[in-house]
Amino acid sequence: AKIGIFGQPASAVPLASVKKLREQSFLDENDTVVCIVTGGGLKDTTVFENLELKIVNSRLENLNELIGSERQRIDAAASNRRGFLEN
Repeated sequence: AKIGIFGQPASAVPLASVKKLREQSFLDENDTVVCIVTGGGLKDTTVFENLELKIVNSRLENLNELIGSERQRIDAAASNRRGFLEN
Protein backbone atom coordinates (compact mmCIF):
# COMPACT_ATOMS: atom_id res chain seq x y z
CA ALA A 1 0.00 0.00 0.00
CA LYS A 2 1.19 3.47 -0.78
CA ILE A 3 -1.31 5.18 1.49
CA GLY A 4 -3.27 3.90 4.43
CA ILE A 5 -3.65 3.75 8.19
CA PHE A 6 -0.45 3.52 10.21
CA GLY A 7 -1.66 1.63 13.25
CA GLN A 8 -0.14 -0.76 15.73
CA PRO A 9 -0.84 -4.32 14.51
CA ALA A 10 -2.97 -5.17 17.56
CA SER A 11 -5.14 -2.09 17.06
CA ALA A 12 -5.70 -2.99 13.40
CA VAL A 13 -7.64 -6.16 14.34
CA PRO A 14 -11.03 -4.43 13.85
CA LEU A 15 -10.09 -3.56 10.26
CA ALA A 16 -9.03 -7.12 9.50
CA SER A 17 -12.20 -8.41 11.16
CA VAL A 18 -14.43 -6.23 9.00
CA LYS A 19 -12.64 -7.44 5.89
CA LYS A 20 -13.12 -11.07 6.90
CA LEU A 21 -16.77 -10.54 7.86
CA ARG A 22 -17.38 -8.91 4.48
CA GLU A 23 -15.71 -11.82 2.66
CA GLN A 24 -17.95 -14.24 4.58
CA SER A 25 -21.08 -12.19 3.73
CA PHE A 26 -21.84 -11.36 7.36
CA LEU A 27 -21.64 -7.69 6.32
CA ASP A 28 -23.35 -6.27 3.28
CA GLU A 29 -21.46 -3.86 1.02
CA ASN A 30 -23.93 -1.12 2.02
CA ASP A 31 -23.51 -1.65 5.78
CA THR A 32 -21.92 1.18 7.74
CA VAL A 33 -19.09 0.09 10.00
CA VAL A 34 -16.95 2.21 12.34
CA CYS A 35 -13.52 0.96 13.37
CA ILE A 36 -11.40 2.76 15.93
CA VAL A 37 -7.64 2.33 15.68
CA THR A 38 -6.18 3.45 19.00
CA GLY A 39 -2.54 2.35 18.79
CA GLY A 40 -0.15 4.31 16.62
CA GLY A 41 2.11 2.52 14.17
CA LEU A 42 5.26 3.88 15.78
CA LYS A 43 4.85 1.20 18.46
CA ASP A 44 5.94 -1.38 15.86
CA THR A 45 8.55 0.06 13.52
CA THR A 46 9.49 -3.24 11.85
CA VAL A 47 7.36 -2.11 8.90
CA PHE A 48 10.18 0.29 7.98
CA GLU A 49 12.82 -2.43 7.62
CA ASN A 50 12.04 -3.17 3.95
CA LEU A 51 11.21 0.36 2.81
CA GLU A 52 13.36 2.35 0.45
CA LEU A 53 13.85 5.83 1.86
CA LYS A 54 13.28 8.82 -0.38
CA ILE A 55 16.02 11.42 0.08
CA VAL A 56 14.79 14.98 -0.37
CA ASN A 57 16.41 18.39 -0.19
CA SER A 58 15.91 19.27 3.46
CA ARG A 59 16.58 22.98 3.25
CA LEU A 60 13.92 24.98 5.09
CA GLU A 61 13.17 27.17 2.08
CA ASN A 62 12.18 24.02 0.12
CA LEU A 63 9.70 22.80 2.74
CA ASN A 64 6.58 24.41 1.22
CA GLU A 65 7.42 23.03 -2.23
CA LEU A 66 7.96 19.52 -0.84
CA ILE A 67 4.78 19.59 1.24
CA GLY A 68 2.79 20.92 -1.72
CA SER A 69 3.92 18.18 -4.11
CA GLU A 70 3.40 15.43 -1.54
CA ARG A 71 -0.02 16.85 -0.62
CA GLN A 72 -1.09 16.78 -4.28
CA ARG A 73 0.08 13.17 -4.61
CA ILE A 74 -1.73 12.13 -1.41
CA ASP A 75 -4.92 13.98 -2.38
CA ALA A 76 -4.94 12.29 -5.79
CA ALA A 77 -4.43 8.86 -4.22
CA ALA A 78 -7.17 9.52 -1.66
CA SER A 79 -9.56 10.66 -4.38
CA ASN A 80 -8.90 7.47 -6.36
CA ARG A 81 -9.38 5.41 -3.22
CA ARG A 82 -12.71 7.11 -2.41
CA GLY A 83 -13.96 6.31 -5.90
CA PHE A 84 -12.88 2.69 -5.46
CA LEU A 85 -14.65 2.39 -2.10
CA GLU A 86 -17.85 3.96 -3.43
CA ASN A 87 -18.11 1.46 -6.31
